[in-house]
Amino acid sequence: MAVFGNVMMVFNRNTDPLIPLDNFISYWKFNGNALDSVGSNNGTPTSITYPTGLIGQAADFNGTTSKVVVPDAANLSFGNGTSDVDFSTITLIKFDDLSNNPRIFNKVKADAPPFEYIALPINGKFIFVNYDTFGNNQIKTENDVVIPLSTWMVITQTYEASTKTLKTYQNTAINNVNLNTGVYTSMINTTAPLVIGEDGRSAFANNLDGQINALSFLNVKLSEEQVAYAVNKYLTANEHLI
Repeated sequence: MAVFGNVMMVFNRNTDPLIPLDNFISYWKFNGNALDSVGSNNGTPTSITYPTGLIGQAADFNGTTSKVVVPDAANLSFGNGTSDVDFSTITLIKFDDLSNNPRIFNKVKADAPPFEYIALPINGKFIFVNYDTFGNNQIKTENDVVIPLSTWMVITQTYEASTKTLKTYQNTAINNVNLNTGVYTSMINTTAPLVIGEDGRSAFANNLDGQINALSFLNVKLSEEQVAYAVNKYLTANEHLI
């Protein structure tokens, strides 16, 4: 509030966003580059172009050679083999082809297991997997909603370590099917890079054919309210989260 002469004016102050900046580990806007807008986890792009996306520019993946590689960083690993920590990921994405089960992102050794986590569609539905040791034990959750092609959507994953609860969202739809195997304890830190748009293992291709407009990693388990906020911010307001 401010007073000018006899006129009192009230200014609206912006409230804090529903997802505070401190919750973001990394945020890639792909606005002409693969730089991290929050931290220092900058990516190196290969065969990436940057056409107009839903918000500014987006990274276009050609389905054969495109990828972004982010070097290993401690804050992109969420387990130590004994215990996990909470984390979430949010991806603003549009798929042009799903026939080869393309990788959205994954953290896995180039030549073989062990794994950490992977996000991908299988048979047209979004799946996220946390791996324990060599992949024998998994927390694997499928969102039982068919992904439409050539449509911008928000794909979100949340993980609560204390209850080992993994959830996946397509926009705000949470129709989860648990496909867990074995007795899961914790992800391990493989020291592998984060690979976006391609499988990190040399024996697999599965390249992404589509566009990613934004990808973020967070150090919390997002609530359903926060997921809905992100979806509205992206798909209705056409604005970045930060």
